[in-house]
Amino acid sequence: MIPPAALCSDSGSGPPCLGSKQDLKAARQAFRRGIKLEKSHIWTGDYEFQAAANLVPQNIEYLTAQELTRQHLPGFTSNKGTKTCSRISLWKRWLSSAPR
Repeated sequence: MIPPAALCSDSGSGPPCLGSKQDLKAARQAFRRGIKLEKSHIWTGDYEFQAAANLVPQNIEYLTAQELTRQHLPGFTSNKGTKTCSRISLWKRWLSSAPR
């Protein structure tokens, strides 16, 4: 667990995040992709949030987005037509994408 004093933010609500420019840029891009995808493709959105949080693990926005998306995964069903995913297949997909 990251101590609260070590947390950072890109929004200016906390200290700026430290890291290489490449990692910070890649994390920002992954986070933006996650925001765009989380409504229509929640699994891909979760993957992007996870990538951002792995690149800059102290960023509170990335960690929060990742956790909130993960909380929605087990009960997620697709609203497009009659296509729905069973809870078992969702759990299997979530477990296979979870960090080990």
